[in-house]
Amino acid sequence: GSTEIYTFTIGPDVAAKPGCAGRPGVFSRVRLVEPSPAAGPDDVVGVGTQGQVVASMASPEAFGGYWHRPDATAKAVRDGWYFTGDLAVADDDGDLWVAGRVDDMINTGGENVYPDEIEAALVRCPAVADVVVAGLPDERWGQAVTAFVVPAAGVTPEQAVAAADAWARTDAGLPSLRRPKRVVALDAVPRSAVGKTLRRTLTAGDYEPLADSAGALVPNEGHHRSRRSSEGHLRAEPGHEPRSGEGHPPADLLREGALRSESGDDP
Repeated sequence: GSTEIYTFTIGPDVAAKPGCAGRPGVFSRVRLVEPSPAAGPDDVVGVGTQGQVVASMASPEAFGGYWHRPDATAKAVRDGWYFTGDLAVADDDGDLWVAGRVDDMINTGGENVYPDEIEAALVRCPAVADVVVAGLPDERWGQAVTAFVVPAAGVTPEQAVAAADAWARTDAGLPSLRRPKRVVALDAVPRSAVGKTLRRTLTAGDYEPLADSAGALVPNEGHHRSRRSSEGHLRAEPGHEPRSGEGHPPADLLREGALRSESGDDP
């Protein structure tokens, strides 16, 4: 539900479908439509396809619009339907599974990419304790898919970055467009008091990296400075000559999702 329309879906059997948002309740009509800014309420997506949740304004619980905010009302209400901004998928029973927010969607290379799919793949990496994916501004791609990872216990930030990057390319099963073009290690993923991931904090650049696949460690600063483009090539800086092997994952890191031993022997 929402403040604007109160309750519009109900999941009657939580035990059978944990995490399911259910189906439209009494006096409610709900659809899933294309998650694009120009989509209308008739641009319905099929079963199993991610779309934006829209609810009918004909419900007696619906609001009339935002107070003195005609711009916000015009954006959220179209042809008698309220566009919630939530992304979801409908299963064969017609039940909804919420997958995130339209605002979290990444447009990279002209394609829409959803962070939840990438996060679900990367969180299985043994070197990663937590992960969030966001789109950072990029000259070539518009937005570059960027993974922010928290190293698992006993794993250094540099190891976590190299491990997650290798995992995305070999074990995650992600197509090339969804593979992160950059991996950044953090102390913790920024979240609100209620546990909501604060992606806008990351996209605004308000974070302190422990390690970054887009650059080499800066001495005495404790973090990485980006010197690579999103394609992974080093950019020349005045007075800087790349060292041998710079910009490549350390040789003692992941192979097939497991860390090599400190001695360098293969597992």
